[in-house]
Amino acid sequence: MSGFIADDVDGFTPVTFALELVRLLRRDKRCSHRPSLRMSIALPRFLTARYCRTGRLTPRDYLEAAKVNTVPDDQLLAEELARGLLFPDLEERKATAKAASTAASSTATKQPAKAASVIDATASILSDLASLDLDLDALDALDIDAIDAAIADDVGADDVFELFERLYSSAEPSERALAELVVTFGGPAELAGIAANTVAKVRGFALASLQGNVSGLSPDQVLHGCRAGFTTSLLQECTQPWELAGALAGAAAANPDAGRAPLLEHLDDVLGGDTGGDARTSGVVLSFLRPWTRAPASLEGAWVDGLAEQALSRCADLHDAADLMVAEGRFQPLPSTLVDTSVAEHPVRSVAAGRRLEVRFGVAVCADLFDVWLRGLDHEPTIVELVTVAVDCDAWAAQIGPAWLRHLHDVAAAVAAAGRASTSSPQVLQDVVALADAMQRTGIESGAKLATTMATDAVCEVRDDAQFLPLLDDFLARTIIPHDIERVIAAGQALGIDPAEIYDRLGDALEQLRGMILGDAHDVDRYKRLVDKIVHVPDEIMDACLQAAMSTTNLEAIAALLALDLGAVAPKIGDDLVSTCLGYKGIGGGSNLLKQWFSHRKALRPELRAMIKAQVKDSLLELAFTWINTGEGSAERGLIPQSTTRPFASGDDTDTLDLDATLDAIIGGGKGLDALTVDDLFVQDASRGEAALAVLIDISGSMSGGELAMCAVAVVMLLGRVKPAEIALAVFESDTHVIKPFADTSDLDVVADRVLDLEATGGTRVDAALSWAREQFESKPDADLRLLFVLSDFMFFEQPDELRRHGRTLGDLGVQLLAASHGLCDDKTVKRMLEAQTGQQVKLKNLQALPAVLIEALSQIAQGR
Repeated sequence: MSGFIADDVDGFTPVTFALELVRLLRRDKRCSHRPSLRMSIALPRFLTARYCRTGRLTPRDYLEAAKVNTVPDDQLLAEELARGLLFPDLEERKATAKAASTAASSTATKQPAKAASVIDATASILSDLASLDLDLDALDALDIDAIDAAIADDVGADDVFELFERLYSSAEPSERALAELVVTFGGPAELAGIAANTVAKVRGFALASLQGNVSGLSPDQVLHGCRAGFTTSLLQECTQPWELAGALAGAAAANPDAGRAPLLEHLDDVLGGDTGGDARTSGVVLSFLRPWTRAPASLEGAWVDGLAEQALSRCADLHDAADLMVAEGRFQPLPSTLVDTSVAEHPVRSVAAGRRLEVRFGVAVCADLFDVWLRGLDHEPTIVELVTVAVDCDAWAAQIGPAWLRHLHDVAAAVAAAGRASTSSPQVLQDVVALADAMQRTGIESGAKLATTMATDAVCEVRDDAQFLPLLDDFLARTIIPHDIERVIAAGQALGIDPAEIYDRLGDALEQLRGMILGDAHDVDRYKRLVDKIVHVPDEIMDACLQAAMSTTNLEAIAALLALDLGAVAPKIGDDLVSTCLGYKGIGGGSNLLKQWFSHRKALRPELRAMIKAQVKDSLLELAFTWINTGEGSAERGLIPQSTTRPFASGDDTDTLDLDATLDAIIGGGKGLDALTVDDLFVQDASRGEAALAVLIDISGSMSGGELAMCAVAVVMLLGRVKPAEIALAVFESDTHVIKPFADTSDLDVVADRVLDLEATGGTRVDAALSWAREQFESKPDADLRLLFVLSDFMFFEQPDELRRHGRTLGDLGVQLLAASHGLCDDKTVKRMLEAQTGQQVKLKNLQALPAVLIEALSQIAQGR
């Protein structure tokens, strides 16, 4: 197909535009559905139909063609890529002009690039045609009709596109709505696929699509469905309150006198009073009403605004308000009374809600919330409070410095009181490590800067030489480098510590590594030691070292660099070299490889990521197996010891005879010894009872790569250590991700795959995770012991009453709680949960101790304690 005379787009014809757009979509990782051959042919046909109707093609026509001929999930992406083709950025034009000016002929330089682009764009389309197994020799000049017949499901008749064009530009609202509905279900290409070349067929396709997507319809789909004449069907099919609200709004628009009352009655049920739905449900219902405020002769915008205000007034706190607004897709000013009450009762939950609103609507909320919280305090804020209510604003930054100085005064007093009684750092200094780590994780620049000051101050408070370097190592392990190195050196010297040992930790190790690589050294043990000591490699040093290692093919050096920053190094070297050097001779293998995986996997190409994942899985299983055979109990026998007896069976060892039970049975039966038979013998039952252990691990955004690595090891260790029917596992953040319910018998290899896909995102919402755990325990009514292990900082979004309710429900099922934490922890929340059910709290120094703590818990269960 050549270009049309009245085509305002330069550089493309409908065919070349379709080929180039399909090529870009197929290469874009954001594309959720790979464009088909159908789309490649539908685009130029759509534009041809548009040209025949209007006599002209404009850039807007090309953009519209890209959108309506793409599946709904990818429509925004298609429009973005089409804009990039039609309207290149100014900088790109400048670069093209500059390149052209340096060539002998601008025409000569431009033409091959264009040809290459067209060839590249056409290649994947031709491969699709090849897959149809057409007999090209039998085709007369590549007869399009024959190709159409071969791909009957991919291409329809030209009149389908002409019909869609007529409907799309019709003066009749119902026909335009029908065309809009078609767009949401795949566009005219879908009509071509079923040869829907009459209005009746189009209506049949639209109705079937609506009915097939009930409970998953969008507000606009309900709107267009009603305006296209499908209101009655939607009222009969829809069961979700929001879809039904949209359909009732359509009935009210069609017949205001008779249709308004059912709508009002329904809204009173789902939005009104104490019996109304939750905040999110209310928001979704409102989102299905909003499109009708834009439709002629329909709902009044002010009336729907009033409903939204009423729904907001019923919100219990800012978390509910955020649920309402995000679900509706519309921001409302926050009532001051709601802000004051919510912030006073639950500041962490309130600030988290504020962040959701800021991300979703681009409004400034959190700074005002922090001011409200600060004004409501009856004391100066503590550094712990400021970490938990962290907001990136000037007021917060102004408070953290003075708060730390007040806290440091208390730390110094506690260290002085502790004296030199222990070779380990006093707990108060360990708490500072966790506090500085939490301050750094706020992601706020002023907080990260203060964390380095906290490291300096804490290390300089140490009074014992045996405590100095371990505490410094604890900070460095969390990539917190003291801001005043000279002060740290002076404090160490005062305790008799060689400055070289301190410099070795703070930076000399990096210089040693650089010297080794530039000198082409191959000392494996030394590389291993340096990798363990180095926290971060600056980009310029990494580039120089990598270049030197590659030039000499120093595999040990490349392995060390991969162990320090997999994300920066792997994409710059060949996949084969990555496979060879990853963990080469033990450099950076094991737990370090897991840490690098969880820290840098997103930076890897898909093919490389898949290859590395296989190696990481081997390391994960190897690390987990070192724990699996530790402690008592086993995956074969079970966890709970039994003290019951049973009748003697063939194959039982006579050494297991229970003489007391046997004599009791004989005497009770009035038998003499001469009448004794094997049926009268009893043995001690060596089997074990069944436990139900549910494990919930918090992987919210505060989890680092190293911490996720230890969680992965612990999860796989548990699955190999305990009978499959005795353990259920899930991780949670804003959502709950089930790894294994009690009923799942997946092997370790499958579970390891799932674990390696874990990602620390979102906030900390435990409600759904606790509900899942309750359902799991309910499925094990005969379990002899029920234990819920929760690893978290317990800074949950949920209100205290919600947590107590979950605790009571689990307590009624006989579930004991083992609440484990590392670093900063909301002890008040743990206390509330333990008030509602029996259990205990365990504080870990760091997540390296997690597998050992779990093994100890399993051993205590096995010993009946």
